[in-house]
Amino acid sequence: MERSIEIGSMITAGKTYRKSYTAFLLTACFLLPAVIMLVTYAGYGMAPFGENSVLIMDMSNQYCEFYCGLKHIGKMGDLFFSWSKALGGNYIGVFAYYLSSPLSILTLLCPNTEMPICLLYLTCLKIGLCGLTFGILLNKRHQRKACGANRIYIVLFSVCYAMMSYNIVYSLSLMWIDAVIWLPLIILGTETLVHEGRWGLLLASFTGIFISTYYLSYMAGVFTCIYLLYAIGGRRGLTKKGVFKILLRFAGSAAGAAALGAWLLLPTFYSLLQGKIGGENYQNNNITNYNLLDLFKKLIIGTYDGIIIRVTPFLYCGILVFIFFFAFFFIKSISPDRKIGIFLIVAFLLLSTFFVRVDWAWHIFQLPNWFPYRYSFVISFMLVLTAANACMHFREISRVYYCFFTILMMSVYIVFFLKPQLGITKQQIRYSVVFLIAAMGLLLLLKYIPASAKIGKLRMRTYGLRGAVWILILCMTSAELSIHADYLLHGLDKEHGFESYDGYYQYKKRMEELVKIAAEDDAKTGGSGFYRIVQGFQRNYNEGIGLGYQSISHYSSAYNRHINSFLHKLGFAQIYLWSSNSGSTLMTDALFSVKYVMTDNEIAPSDPEQKIVTWNPLPMDPYDRVQKYDGTFLYRNPYVLAPCYAVSGQLEQFEWGEDPLASQNHLMNALMGDDTDYFIKLQKGTEYLENKTTETTTYLITMPYSGPLYAYFPKGTGGESPPETPLSINNEYQLDLYINETDCTLYMGTYEKGEVVSITIEADTEILKTSDNVFYVLNLPAFANAVSQLRTHQIEISDWGAGYIKGRIDTGEYRTVFTGITYDKGWRVYVDGKETEGKAFEDGLLYFEIEPGAHEIELRYTAQGKRAGFAISAVSTVVLIGSVAVRMVRRKRRAAG
Repeated sequence: MERSIEIGSMITAGKTYRKSYTAFLLTACFLLPAVIMLVTYAGYGMAPFGENSVLIMDMSNQYCEFYCGLKHIGKMGDLFFSWSKALGGNYIGVFAYYLSSPLSILTLLCPNTEMPICLLYLTCLKIGLCGLTFGILLNKRHQRKACGANRIYIVLFSVCYAMMSYNIVYSLSLMWIDAVIWLPLIILGTETLVHEGRWGLLLASFTGIFISTYYLSYMAGVFTCIYLLYAIGGRRGLTKKGVFKILLRFAGSAAGAAALGAWLLLPTFYSLLQGKIGGENYQNNNITNYNLLDLFKKLIIGTYDGIIIRVTPFLYCGILVFIFFFAFFFIKSISPDRKIGIFLIVAFLLLSTFFVRVDWAWHIFQLPNWFPYRYSFVISFMLVLTAANACMHFREISRVYYCFFTILMMSVYIVFFLKPQLGITKQQIRYSVVFLIAAMGLLLLLKYIPASAKIGKLRMRTYGLRGAVWILILCMTSAELSIHADYLLHGLDKEHGFESYDGYYQYKKRMEELVKIAAEDDAKTGGSGFYRIVQGFQRNYNEGIGLGYQSISHYSSAYNRHINSFLHKLGFAQIYLWSSNSGSTLMTDALFSVKYVMTDNEIAPSDPEQKIVTWNPLPMDPYDRVQKYDGTFLYRNPYVLAPCYAVSGQLEQFEWGEDPLASQNHLMNALMGDDTDYFIKLQKGTEYLENKTTETTTYLITMPYSGPLYAYFPKGTGGESPPETPLSINNEYQLDLYINETDCTLYMGTYEKGEVVSITIEADTEILKTSDNVFYVLNLPAFANAVSQLRTHQIEISDWGAGYIKGRIDTGEYRTVFTGITYDKGWRVYVDGKETEGKAFEDGLLYFEIEPGAHEIELRYTAQGKRAGFAISAVSTVVLIGSVAVRMVRRKRRAAG
């Protein structure tokens, strides 16, 4: 009896120890890669450890502002709508693509001025979670296969997975790392389904990735389907009925996850119909993406060849991954069909990156022109998983293989060492050789350490000694991957440039104060709180979202191509995905409820990183100056209109003009129902002269009227518009022409009648095309009179918030209400409580018909697919809870019976 109790205690103690050791290993799987990444960032001088920041490319231009915008959810917008996006519009596409990761909520704990620091820690956290989920997968596989190998290898390969090149380079697209986090759990769920018939984990992980990063969930899903076939093939004794059940449960798990996430996925799909789906996309007419031999570069530590087209995928995960991956195919105890399966999967994945049309299919049939091979994390996953599987059979790997692999790799290194023109530095070769030799030395040492050793008369196990060597291998790999990550950061920095933290901090702090001043001024002047702000400068196109004000600008993959096109025709700068408030005029400011304008002629020249772009540094004389803060002038628009106002019924007669300013003229005439020259076009030869020298084109304009002067210098497409061409007004440099932000109407200043204005363009006149350049003067008296008439019939806002405006309007004799709000099928218009049809003006703005007289109107926005999506998710949740409850009841009855 006592003997039985003692044995039972020993078994319990053993289980407790294994659980504790498992918890320790999984904690190490999380902490070690997170710490390695943090140390690498610190060594590179990233804030808070140095002057640099993680802001680079789209991390700066898009994502950082979106994270900042989470704090402004409320009156300014919600998950489905934002007033800060391009005159107000659907926001669920932005949220689903960039922000829907549950980890995004952590950014709410950080002040927006310190957001780059928060994003650094968030990156490290996500990389740590990659290691954790991969560790969970390896630990479960270790238990299933009853492997006797030291489980330290689980931490080793989890670090390799978490620190894969993909995670380092594409960490600037932070939302994509969520797919790398979820993939091991999806594969574990797939294996659990195949081997045990349980589908709960697969359903949960599919739901997680669908919600966290729907875009990459497609790529992970395609890969999982491929892996499912491999897993089914590896299970012996499966009947056709068994295979059918597995496939049915797999499809049911995917469909169930999509249904549970329908509240997000369905409205997101509808939002994409406004932009990406059906819009113009990048085309690659080549058959292949790169020279296949260039892949050998990615066997060398620190290889970075760019994140644009015609580069190779990032594959490096550590030299140990390559050692054990190729060893997998020489292990005798692994069946040939398993080897063939792995070979076919990896070969297919690599060839997918090579052939353009297959690559196109992986990217949901829309090729990216930046960040290629966005699915390549699945290649790294297969490399690391296969390597870990080989490591389980460590004792079966012969010494001959290690020698052969070393000779082969040294041959590759020698070729690149002798041919530096191939782009690999000698220092990279040295590092590669050092880590290869160190890895081989430690692995061979492990081979020679016996399972037990005789010391005197005692035979002792060498488990601790072998464990110490594995720890040395882990330390070596950690150092290797940190150096590799540093190289990749250097490559990104050299190509695109990490921004300084102080530059971001000072700019954000200044802009937050200016937005606050504008809000205080609006309250003092009796405003409703609904107004827009435009800037004569910017760091990025999403400052309205990040700073929490109504904006015209926007840049994201969830753009609205209709409003972008509309604004471009009116003279605003717009290229593909983004739209800017550069190009606004006094007229568009009035019509689009722009109450405040910011200008600063020193902000761009004082920016050493040249991150800030200026297109309007001039004093805004027609506006009322509110305050100068830290060098930036804040102006109030005396002609601002409310977002809704009654107009004549001639909108259907509107036609686009020969240039943007002519189109603005036509728009105001359509609104007013008259034929007035609000913008007066200046005539060449009589009102202005064009003088050319070899290197300059000068316009001498004698103002025929007093008022604001505007110009339009169209940007050619055949090289006739040299980029960054300096433009001077009265011999003072003002801005650069023919860049994206100045491909729009430009404010040239306000002048008195008879005043002579000199405008000089410094460019080779044999190249520069000037025949389409135009100049207009705004007829201020006529414009002011039109605004005065519109104000008598504008809405008096009683309430507004996320996706709605309420108020009273007296239309007089007019029967049409025009708005400065982006048209969307999600808008519902109510007049005196009754719904009326909302219409699209030139596919851009919302308007609706109304009976003459005074009315209570309300505009409410509901994203397309929102209600249906929530209904599907609600029903699916009820069905899921019900099915789980039924299964639990059945289990209890079986146990009781």
